[in-house]
Amino acid sequence: CAGISLAARSVSPVESAWHEPVPGPREPRAVNPHPALGRATAGILTIVAVAACSTRGPSHVYWAESSGAALHDLAVDSGERRTLDAHVDKDETVVGLAYDRFTDYLFLRLAPGDVIRIVNRPANSRVRDLKLTPEVALSPGETPANSLDITVRSRNRHIFAIDPRATGFVEFTLEGKMVRKIRMAAPPPGPVGGLGFDQRRDRLVVLFAGSPAVLAEVTLDGVIAHQTNLAAAVHPISLGCDSDTGEYFVPLADGAIGAFDRDGHLLHRHPVPAGATPAAIGAGPRAFLRLF
Repeated sequence: CAGISLAARSVSPVESAWHEPVPGPREPRAVNPHPALGRATAGILTIVAVAACSTRGPSHVYWAESSGAALHDLAVDSGERRTLDAHVDKDETVVGLAYDRFTDYLFLRLAPGDVIRIVNRPANSRVRDLKLTPEVALSPGETPANSLDITVRSRNRHIFAIDPRATGFVEFTLEGKMVRKIRMAAPPPGPVGGLGFDQRRDRLVVLFAGSPAVLAEVTLDGVIAHQTNLAAAVHPISLGCDSDTGEYFVPLADGAIGAFDRDGHLLHRHPVPAGATPAAIGAGPRAFLRLF
C-alpha cells in the first residue's frame, strides 16, 4: 500500500504521471479520547478484517489480447465471461498484466512507451499511468531478452517487473522508489516467460521458457525455493497466479489458457474466443472487502 509522491530520477524506476491516487498505507490517527470504546471498535474491525482476509473470494483470470483490443474477465468456478474496457489507446499493446486483490485494481504494462496503466476495475476508470525509466524500460528499437510481464505484491502494493536484459527482477513502490534488484545465481534454462506473486508464501512465481517450461518459486533474495516442469506445451509470454487456489495460469501452445498446479500438472483448459490470442494474464480472488 503506497501513497503517491515523486522520487528522484536517480533512484526511481518509474516516473508517476498524476491522475487519481492509488490507495496507500494509512497514516497513524489521532489518539482516541475514549480508549475503551476504541478497543472494542478495534476488536470488531480486527474480526472483520481477519474474516475478509481468510475467506476466499471468487477466482478470476484477467487476460488481454495481443491486439490490445479487449481485456477479458473469466470467473474460473462459474465459467462466466465478460469483456472489460482495457482503457488502451489505438497505438498501445498490453505486454504485462497484474491484479491486486485488495483494491480490485488491474495493472497493465503497455508498449510502446513502457507505461504501466492502473485501472479501477469496478469503476471502469483509469487511475493513473506510471512511466518506466530505462532501468526496466526498453530503449527505442531494443528487443527484450525476456517477457515484459509484471506482478503485484498485494500486502504493500509493490510492483515487480522483469529485467528485459538479464535474468532478474526489479521491485519498486507506487511512490516511484526502487526497493531492490533481484538477481538469480543459477536460474533454470531459457528466458523469463512470465511473472506472478504467491501472496501466501511471499515469493515470486517465475515462468522460464525452456523445453520443457519451468515454473519456479523464487524468494525475494533470488533463491529458488521450489520448481517444477510444466506437463503441457505452453506459449510462455505471461503468467497469472491465484495464491488461494494454488493455480497458475499460462497461455497454452494451442491458444487456450491452461491452469496448472504447483507440481506442474495441467488441471483445466479454458478456451478463448476464436481469433483471440492471450498476450498477458493476471489472476486472483475477487476482493470481498476493498481497502482504500
